[in-house]
Amino acid sequence: MSSVYTKEFLTGTGNGTGLKVSATAAGSAVTVHTVPSDAKDEVWLYATNNDGSSNVTVTVLLGGTDDPDDYIYKTIAPQRGLSTVIPGFPLDESLVVKAFASSANKVSLHGFVNRISSGSSGGSIGG
Repeated sequence: MSSVYTKEFLTGTGNGTGLKVSATAAGSAVTVHTVPSDAKDEVWLYATNNDGSSNVTVTVLLGGTDDPDDYIYKTIAPQRGLSTVIPGFPLDESLVVKAFASSANKVSLHGFVNRISSGSSGGSIGG
């Protein structure tokens, strides 16, 4: 049986728009995506720094809050377009992806998930 891939929005946006990172600490991190309990999601996440002059570090919490186990740090240069933060990591078991930044309301997150399910026909990427 082959796998079937469907492209889905991040649950934190619901409609594919950017998600402003307003939090500056792990305890108040914004929810980016929650993997459904019956699915495996391949998460693709990009960040852009909308500040005019300063680097901003975005911290992504990948399924938990243990530093360094669950933390991904990425420094984003100002006004340089999208930077890859998560390059298609597969996640399952209802894991939650959250984020906070070194400065509030300067970074926007964008992305999607490829939902992976078992199937025998149609919808698969790459055949």
